[in-house]
Amino acid sequence: MTDKAWRSVSVTTISNCFKSCGFSMSQEEASEEPLEPDMSLEADWNKLQNTEVQFEDYVTCDEGLATTRTLTDAEIIDTVNQDINEDNVDGNDVDHTDSADFEPLISKKEARAAINTTIFH
Repeated sequence: MTDKAWRSVSVTTISNCFKSCGFSMSQEEASEEPLEPDMSLEADWNKLQNTEVQFEDYVTCDEGLATTRTLTDAEIIDTVNQDINEDNVDGNDVDHTDSADFEPLISKKEARAAINTTIFH
């Protein structure tokens, strides 16, 4: 069902969606030609270089750098508990379930009436 729905989406629909999000390009800006790599970067590097550091070494210097780590369940629980404790430090018990964030549920009768309104009007 999802596959059929996706296949029924036209190119125009997708194009209009991108335009409404601000991702449109004029035909003059759009280019079928592939962009060439910026060779001036390496040339600029060579001008500035007074050491034995090679360009590739500079570009890949942080390749093995750890940018994330896996937390254990205990660490996750401690973090959540710290956040809760910080919220309560001010003496205010923060209610994370603000009723203004939720829309009230409608009854079956109201749902049927809404469906009938959309079908018959």
